[in-house]
Amino acid sequence: ILHKRLSWKFNLTRFYFCFRYIIGKIKDKPFSLSTDGSSDRGADEQLYLIVIRYYDYVKQVTSALLEITTTKESSTGKNIFKLLDDVLKQYSIPWKNVICFGADNAAILMGIHNGVVAFVK
Repeated sequence: ILHKRLSWKFNLTRFYFCFRYIIGKIKDKPFSLSTDGSSDRGADEQLYLIVIRYYDYVKQVTSALLEITTTKESSTGKNIFKLLDDVLKQYSIPWKNVICFGADNAAILMGIHNGVVAFVK
């Protein structure tokens, strides 16, 4: 049992430092940001995954899951943008580093008037 506890703590510590490393990389370098939401209409909350891609020190493009966040409000372009904005602010990541926004072709995400992409611009 002690071995399992130490292994769990080691993995959590390794995850923390890996996550902090990724945050450090995108605070001052360009990266792309992608999101997609759950489509469970019966649920009170909708999940939104936030995935980033950045150029790593080993000279390759690396993808990482930045956050899984939820909204209790309606899933509008403005509310989803607010989720993204809140996550970037939480980690002090400036929007100027986001060089590309990716999503599926849903109007709520890619609509030019009220979709997330309209607020990202």
